[in-house]
Amino acid sequence: MWVCSGIFDRLWFERAKILIVTFEDDENPVSDTVLIKNALDKGGYIVLNIDVVEELDSDFMKKYAAIGSDDRYFLNPTILNFVGGQGWNFVQMTLGPQYFFVKDR
Repeated sequence: MWVCSGIFDRLWFERAKILIVTFEDDENPVSDTVLIKNALDKGGYIVLNIDVVEELDSDFMKKYAAIGSDDRYFLNPTILNFVGGQGWNFVQMTLGPQYFFVKDR
């Protein structure tokens, strides 16, 4: 996990909610929709996939996907754009597949 360093970081994170997002894989089953909705409101840790995001927002492809002329798009950035569309600001990606977002309290 990422650790805050310095007084600035500590003060900044005291004023912000934290959300950690990762994608479904063999070791990380997708989070249930109740947990996802709560985490999108309060912060926390969620595991997403395209199906659950579509369940939460049936219009998300129109809103968040950058689709090419060949109708191709990248799933993970589209899901991350969905999270950003819920008011979360992307901070960083760790060495693993975890994405950190913050939102004012």
